[in-house]
Amino acid sequence: MTVGRLCPRCGSSRHGAPVAAVRSRPAPWVSVSRHGGLVLVAVTDLGPVGIDVETDTAVAFEGVPWTVAEAVLKAHGTGFATRPDGPGLRALVAGCQVVGLTAPPGTVATLAVLTSSPPGVRVEHLNRAGAAGSGRSTTAPSTPPPEHRSGR
Repeated sequence: MTVGRLCPRCGSSRHGAPVAAVRSRPAPWVSVSRHGGLVLVAVTDLGPVGIDVETDTAVAFEGVPWTVAEAVLKAHGTGFATRPDGPGLRALVAGCQVVGLTAPPGTVATLAVLTSSPPGVRVEHLNRAGAAGSGRSTTAPSTPPPEHRSGR
């Protein structure tokens, strides 16, 4: 899989929404999140997708954990152009399948997909060059989204 960016307005690959190709074929929906040295990439053909990883003390909006809010706003295609503390966030969350992901200690990760079917999740651990790092991959069932911990 190769991952890059493409601006829908000017066509630049230096900024814009993430795009990916799997086996040289464009992937329909892609989302990327970074935190420290960790990079998460979500690729799916189920529907628009958002992914986020943050510290486990990230603030909540209207009782919705930060990673859930950001993943859902990415899936809806607005990101933080839509205010996460504004009205309607809970309705946007309700329109997504939201999955809590296993993340390194001290972090929380969430996947959101605009689909009616719960997504399966396959996690691949890659090295910095993008090749399979440990050869490990795991398939995780849908789990409840992360719960909010103390705000910062």
